[in-house]
Amino acid sequence: MRYQFKAHLTAEGDLYHVEVIVGYKKISVSCDCEAGRMKKPCVHAMGVLRGDRHAFSQGDMDGLQKHLAPTRLGEILARYERETAQLEKQMRELRDALQKRHTEMEKFLRDGFPTD
Repeated sequence: MRYQFKAHLTAEGDLYHVEVIVGYKKISVSCDCEAGRMKKPCVHAMGVLRGDRHAFSQGDMDGLQKHLAPTRLGEILARYERETAQLEKQMRELRDALQKRHTEMEKFLRDGFPTD
């Protein structure tokens, strides 16, 4: 079964098309936004899969949700989003630690290295 949606999830008012194909033991989703064209997760595709109705002007969300209800997709998406948030937090912490290290090195280069 093929479902198509028009997504309005940008501040600029851009319109993107999201397609969900529900097959036997497989759900495929695609979006024509920049991230989607590069086969990366995007807010538009994730919004459709989560059932985020207010962001879409067209599409059979009820029909899609009936197909998705018996699947573990909600659980999988929740785990993906939780793990992604944890990884993003770790990345921020690592960037902060790296910036701190760069700042220390700049200070050493400017003021001299301690010899003790």
